[in-house]
Amino acid sequence: PVEVTSVKFGTSDPAKKKKRVGLIIGGVATIAAVAAIVVFVQNQNNANIRTAYIDDLYSVRSLMLAGGAEAENLCNLTRAVWYNTIFEEYDTETNPYTQNSYGGYHSDFNESLRVLYDDASTKESIAFIEQNQAEVDELMRSLQNPTEEFSTCYNTLDSMYDAYKGLTGLAVSPSGSLTSFSDDFIRYDSSFMDYYEKIETQIPEV
Repeated sequence: PVEVTSVKFGTSDPAKKKKRVGLIIGGVATIAAVAAIVVFVQNQNNANIRTAYIDDLYSVRSLMLAGGAEAENLCNLTRAVWYNTIFEEYDTETNPYTQNSYGGYHSDFNESLRVLYDDASTKESIAFIEQNQAEVDELMRSLQNPTEEFSTCYNTLDSMYDAYKGLTGLAVSPSGSLTSFSDDFIRYDSSFMDYYEKIETQIPEV
């Protein structure tokens, strides 16, 4: 008689099964580790971007203050020269611009302003303001499209920038009458300082 040996299908080697389980666990662990690294790197990048944005906020605020202060000084001098020419007021600071070589006052305030803006110190001041404007403009472009966290801060900064541009523009190129110039100067200067102080409370901490 022929002996029939039964064959069992579907059995597996326990050692191989254990190895496959180990590979699966190892693969899952590797994927999890990679995902964690990606999340960490992304969070770090976001943190670096946030820190850089805050640094730029402080930088542009400081730059605008420097340019605004220079513009304020020049506007004050311009207004004094303008006024003292019209009303023939003696002032050691403005006399070099308001008086002619004979010691009399210029009959036209435009002549006094021309002398003022032809002066080397005034040209130096204007060069500083214009360079400052260029640096501020560049930083303002980089701060566009803020995240929600910075939206309120950016809106205040944008209003401060408008006042800054008005103030520095008036210093570089005065126009109008003495009254309109003075009114514009006071308005821009006051608005600029209001926004400067306001934004201090809105810039988030790093």
